[in-house]
Amino acid sequence: MPTTPEERYQINPLFHALVDMLISSIQEAQFTPTELREAATLACTMYEMVHIRRVFPSPSDDALLRRLDALDIAERSKIISPNERRTERLKAINKKRAELGLPTVDKEETIS
Repeated sequence: MPTTPEERYQINPLFHALVDMLISSIQEAQFTPTELREAATLACTMYEMVHIRRVFPSPSDDALLRRLDALDIAERSKIISPNERRTERLKAINKKRAELGLPTVDKEETIS
């Protein structure tokens, strides 16, 4: 099975013809390489907008959903959102800063 476009070009006659057609379009100054890339991207996007992909849950998703369903309400309340996690982390930072005699902060600081 081909793993690179070059290998696919050598093995697959339809792919070979498509590549040759694109090269011809560039050589005849019909399109620039950038225009061809943009056209290919647009064609793929338009196709995907019309042909919705079906997404099937994987076995691991199913197992995760079963585990979540098994959690009782008390355990579900332990699951916190990213915002709550940031708030808790900020509280811990401010507690440590207070212990060190430093002023508290209202948001996490990042070091560049």
